[in-house]
Amino acid sequence: MPKLLQKTIDAINLVNNGADPRTALQITNNKADISNVAVYKFKEKYKKYSLLNPKLIKSANSQIKRILSGEVREVPKQAVTKSGDVVDYIDVIAPSDSNILAAADMVYSRFEPLKGAQEEQNTGNTYVDLSQYQVQVNVNRVTSD
Repeated sequence: MPKLLQKTIDAINLVNNGADPRTALQITNNKADISNVAVYKFKEKYKKYSLLNPKLIKSANSQIKRILSGEVREVPKQAVTKSGDVVDYIDVIAPSDSNILAAADMVYSRFEPLKGAQEEQNTGNTYVDLSQYQVQVNVNRVTSD
């Protein structure tokens, strides 16, 4: 991803939060008159670098599937020995347990909302019913005498 100006990044964040592109550019550039060309160029940048880009989603999907299945990745590399010879080899990279767990947690939290979470009608507070879960709490307190 090329380096974007901070104003462009701020405008992208505004569009991600629901603003239309023209309004986002007006806010970040601090001027009311934004040309149609500027809006068009911004939309192109937004399509290209957005996390919602279909190519990026497809790539992320395939990588998550690979990590969850535990498939190894083979990367061809070259190394130079002490004698100056170039040696070609294949580096085999297997996803670690923490990477597999992180990918699984990301998928689970995205598509399986926490069961038992409800919003109270009167106060607007969100609560989670933890009665079905076994919770262990370790408390270490330092006491001064």
